[in-house]
Amino acid sequence: MKSRRHAAMLAAGLLVSGSVLLAACGSSSSSQTTTTSSSSSASTTTTTIPYVASKNARADVTTTGACAKSGSEWELKGNVKNSAKFARSYQIVVDFVTVPGNTVLDTKIVNVATLSPGASSDWSALGAPGDNHVACVIRQVQFTK
Repeated sequence: MKSRRHAAMLAAGLLVSGSVLLAACGSSSSSQTTTTSSSSSASTTTTTIPYVASKNARADVTTTGACAKSGSEWELKGNVKNSAKFARSYQIVVDFVTVPGNTVLDTKIVNVATLSPGASSDWSALGAPGDNHVACVIRQVQFTK
């Protein structure tokens, strides 16, 4: 009897933990996506393209510095270089998360316009205004063309 009750309590705890994790993954601010860029070929959007493993382009993106406070917001800067033999556009999804805890505070989406093969472009994302102890995480990079 004791082990049955223990199993039921464990299952309930796992269910609650899973619900909390799913809730933490959502970000109400993702619909308010804004970003800045040091390149005129980057823009912003409020929706991401569905993840498709065959469009993964994470290897084409690097960061050029640490996540740092810029005014009242946090900024992550980087560079994208087209490694393909054909022109590509890119979408870079950056999450701003709490430290510690890794709760998503803000999500920004950077769209980089079409780059010729071998060409590169600088990009940056600003987010989590007013928050402290933030880390910037590149969640996903995909080519869109």
